[in-house]
Amino acid sequence: MDPSRISDGQVVQFSFDASFIAASYIVSCIGSWTTLELLHWRVATRGLCNWILLVGASVLMGSVALWSSYYVAARAMIFGDGEAETQRLYGPVFAVLSFFAPILILLPAFLAVGSNEKVGALRVIIGGASVALAACTQHYISEVGIANYSVEFDMGHVIGSTIIAITVCCSSLSLLLVLRASWSHSWWKRAMCGLILAAGVAGMRWTAIVGTRYRLKASKVPAAREFSPCQASIAALIMSICACAILAVMAFLAHKKKRTSASKAQQVVLASITFDPDGRLLVTPEGILPSQQITSSYLNTSSDDVFRISHPAFLWIYRVSRNWKGIVDLIPIMRKHFDSNAAATSRRPRLFQHGVNVTEGERPEDYSLIFRKLFCIAAADLADQINEPLEKLGSLYGDIMTTGRTGKKCSSWQLKSRLSDAERASEPSFVFGRGQLLFVVRQASKSDASRLQKQGFRFTGLQNVAEILSKRMEVDRNALVKRMEKMRAHSSSETLQEPGVHIGAFSIRANVGGGGFDALVRRDANNLLPSVSLPLTILDDWQIGFLAEMDTWTLARCLPWLCNKAAVGTDKEQHFAGMLADAFMDLAEKMDPLFQEARLVAMPFEVPCRDEAGSQYPGQGQMICFHTISPIHTFRVSTAFDFVPLDFFRCQQRVYQHSPDHEVFARRVHRELAPVLFEREKLVTTPSIINLQPRSSIEIPRLTPSKNAPPPRYGWLSALERRPPYHTQLDKSKTIIETVERNSWGGILVSQEVNVQVQEATSINRTTEVDSLGFPSMSGGTATTEVEDPKTYIDSLLAICIESR
Repeated sequence: MDPSRISDGQVVQFSFDASFIAASYIVSCIGSWTTLELLHWRVATRGLCNWILLVGASVLMGSVALWSSYYVAARAMIFGDGEAETQRLYGPVFAVLSFFAPILILLPAFLAVGSNEKVGALRVIIGGASVALAACTQHYISEVGIANYSVEFDMGHVIGSTIIAITVCCSSLSLLLVLRASWSHSWWKRAMCGLILAAGVAGMRWTAIVGTRYRLKASKVPAAREFSPCQASIAALIMSICACAILAVMAFLAHKKKRTSASKAQQVVLASITFDPDGRLLVTPEGILPSQQITSSYLNTSSDDVFRISHPAFLWIYRVSRNWKGIVDLIPIMRKHFDSNAAATSRRPRLFQHGVNVTEGERPEDYSLIFRKLFCIAAADLADQINEPLEKLGSLYGDIMTTGRTGKKCSSWQLKSRLSDAERASEPSFVFGRGQLLFVVRQASKSDASRLQKQGFRFTGLQNVAEILSKRMEVDRNALVKRMEKMRAHSSSETLQEPGVHIGAFSIRANVGGGGFDALVRRDANNLLPSVSLPLTILDDWQIGFLAEMDTWTLARCLPWLCNKAAVGTDKEQHFAGMLADAFMDLAEKMDPLFQEARLVAMPFEVPCRDEAGSQYPGQGQMICFHTISPIHTFRVSTAFDFVPLDFFRCQQRVYQHSPDHEVFARRVHRELAPVLFEREKLVTTPSIINLQPRSSIEIPRLTPSKNAPPPRYGWLSALERRPPYHTQLDKSKTIIETVERNSWGGILVSQEVNVQVQEATSINRTTEVDSLGFPSMSGGTATTEVEDPKTYIDSLLAICIESR
């Protein structure tokens, strides 16, 4: 076509270049996919990171998927015969306006789409319609901004293109939300959603172009600032390359996290299990748990030295996790200790672990201490990962999950030796693995959950991510779900006895595979003995005397005697005997037939119970126990009970809230770790660093009972076997705990000697006052006391049970 023959206002025909049509669709796909990837990483409506992702998604969608693809598509339109005079030119004002207008529309659109898993029709319609509106706005502003052509739009094509855009955009966003809700949104599925969204944009654009007539402004003199589609496509190419770079970075990060997750399945790892008030689980945007490596593997000295819940190292870290404040001041010193060792920087080689030169088949003498320090550092790193103080990280769950399964079935004797650790008494087989996973569990408040979402984490239902977690951990899905459900129940509240009087059953059996004993516990609360409650608040003295008549009797002997007392005794004895008989029979029904030979310990033990709201001391209750030793072939008493290692069960009796054992254990930790850390760092150079406290002299009167004093409740046990009341122990621990002299190197705790001088006393009030201090009675002289773990009622029961064999 001769340009001189084209008159002003004449409609110029155009043709298409298929290569640029395909290129424009590819550019739109890149922009749409990158946008959906950023929206995938957005997990909350608040927080700086989430707002950056929201703005970034809007900018990428508007600049690449819409603006850039439009100008690449403009290159596909050839006006006339391709003469330069007939090709379109664009004004800068409308070009800039067409760049920013869709971004401003997309911001509320993506905000309406949200970041949670709810799929609502209103959200889909508003979000899809807004994205379609942004696409139409960008297209028509750009068309109006053509400098050398006037455009005429056909209303039918305008309506049709808008319907196409709304339909396709709503479909793409609804599919994206459904995939997000089901946590089945793999990268290729998000890419498919991006292709559909780009198809909607392309369908709208080409439908509108076909219905548009372009009239040439022949008299229009090109301005200096006007530009052609060829020039605009250069900017489009640059922005597309930037979008590809963002995709590449996100793909690299995702691949790195996947490889890290796969390698963790072969290591000893600490993971955070956090539930919100609605019971949803905290995960990363990829659907995995926040976690930190402790070590590549636990080095065993022998086949019996297996890292399990009864292992001394596990019991140590279990207690530490119940009182993080006891070791939080040692974490920086631990880090410096490992960093100061040149070998600590080389964790990759298998034979060089965490600063310890370990040759194959050997283990350092202090490896248990090294492992415990590594656990503390990993816990601190995990707290930093979720941006929480260490004290709020949670408590260690009483189980170890084996990960990185090999599919090798164990033999029957190996299975029985590991049942108590895994709590899988109902499962027929066990799968050996190459890694071990430990969990710290907690329940976050509503405000904490909101803050964690602002930081980039997500809360979701357990069923939604069970498949993802099982694949990453390389564990069985059903076993993982069961364990997570137990953790959810564990995180909601601490399981303690209710205040009052209880009848309990203390049953132990020898653990042939793991050594030691296993204790029978409640399956729903493995820190509690099987028990039934009596409708009493506390036992009176005459009731204790009544029980003393049955001391060491078997259950089979107690029941007939109680039935006889219920018939011929006094009124109060009849009532109490009937109450005991009913409770004994209720307990016997829950146990196996061999429990009839269990013997009664008539002494009422003080047991920790739920405290009153706001109280700083644990509640108190009483328990009357039967004790027995079950045969080693006893597999399961009932579905309501299970066997756990006795050492672990005893440890659980010291870690309840407000337990006086926390401070005693914190002191022991400092005494064990601080000298090693400071000595190796050569920080303790002179004795002047330690400031010894002066000795304290406590005047202790000799205990002489008054003639009118009531008989002691525990007359058949020595004073050493009595555990004083829990609030008394707490006060005692605070009184005789060593002092911490803080300086620039940290805290060193020094034992304080206590001189005890014994004198005569006749007042029963003085006797009670001194007895509440928890000191054993002495004949005289001076004694130096060390703070040790107070004896629990389980310790006393175990001693009685072993002695009566």
